[in-house]
Amino acid sequence: LEPKEGYPDVQKDPRELIAQVTALEVKQTQGGAIVAATGLTPTQGWWGAQLLAENNGKPVDGVMTYRFVVAWPDPGSPAASRVSTAQSREVTAAAFITNVRLTEVKKVVVIGAGNQRAISR
Repeated sequence: LEPKEGYPDVQKDPRELIAQVTALEVKQTQGGAIVAATGLTPTQGWWGAQLLAENNGKPVDGVMTYRFVVAWPDPGSPAASRVSTAQSREVTAAAFITNVRLTEVKKVVVIGAGNQRAISR
């Protein structure tokens, strides 16, 4: 049942790092914590924001690292060339860390193209 061309390579994510990470917060929940990051894109229309965990979602030396990725707007769309205000270009993404994994985490880092933000427990 495999397609003749094979399955797509999911490792090749076409999204790129967000231009700038502007805010980061971690909120405790009953089953763990929610990591929420806000970033700024160069123009309007960016979509598909996600925090992608590095190292298969496992902390390294107590540091849980995420890449904040977004997808380009449609090149032919008016939004692709519209800059407008910073608030209109903000994008937010979140990820969940279970209580089991949280016991190993001392610091959360979110990486963007121009900067990174970190928060310690």
